[in-house]
Amino acid sequence: MISVIIPHLNDAGLEACLKSLEAQDGYWDTWEVLVVDNGSRVPPVALCNRFERVRMLVEDRPGPGPARNLGAANAKGEILAFTDADCTVAPNWLAEIKKGMADPSTSVLGGAVEVAYDTPDHPKFTEPYERVYSFRNELHIAEGYSASANMAVRSEVFEQVGGFGGRNIAEDQDWGLRASHLGYAPRYHPAMVVHNSSRQDFAALRRKWARHIAHDYNMKPSKPAWTFRAFCILASPIAEIGTVVKTAKLTNLHERFLCFVCLCGIRAYRSWTMLAVLLRGKAEIRWNEPT
Repeated sequence: MISVIIPHLNDAGLEACLKSLEAQDGYWDTWEVLVVDNGSRVPPVALCNRFERVRMLVEDRPGPGPARNLGAANAKGEILAFTDADCTVAPNWLAEIKKGMADPSTSVLGGAVEVAYDTPDHPKFTEPYERVYSFRNELHIAEGYSASANMAVRSEVFEQVGGFGGRNIAEDQDWGLRASHLGYAPRYHPAMVVHNSSRQDFAALRRKWARHIAHDYNMKPSKPAWTFRAFCILASPIAEIGTVVKTAKLTNLHERFLCFVCLCGIRAYRSWTMLAVLLRGKAEIRWNEPT
């Protein structure tokens, strides 16, 4: 049995997510979905009741980590599959999880996370950048952790590793590195695909990176290393020109132009924010705001 766990906070994409799960092909074993609401203005009770396999839980402690932990504690499955409310899963997602877990030596699986354009022929400013630079899960898995937007783990392994951390850390990275330290390194399974919606404007990208920077700063890096990294990030778009030009994820010059301009903007913002955080000596993580 597979238990799918989805943290939720004011996300209009939940209905599409649940519909994509309902439409799974080639998988006939028992499975369930646990949606864990984490403080929405209007909890999605009515929506969840429309789907036969869905149970809704409520976690008052803020953060996707505690929400996922509550889902895991109430799951019935031998395999826990994690995705996010703004994702849709490929029609064979559950079948591929089962296939990947058929190897008894596999404890943790991570799959591909793809970013699609809302309007295929007219990408928004942020979408080409998101398609190339967001959710590079194969790189994360090589570093020892999987994005929780597309991850599956055996329930007994989850119990041994322990739950996800709170909102003050990068909870999926922290969990994955703890699992790898215990000998449960993730395996990349590219046929296990979810599609994630792109952030629709530059402000949403800034909010995302503000949280990541706060997470990194809360790990107490040395000031010289933090400063050096900030300036390296500012200069890094020069080294990315080849990636933007050659990537198969973009199809024309307009997309590549948007990608590079957005890349320069977000790397400049990251560098400035890192230096500002260092000068203030603290980093704040906001919660319950648009992403």
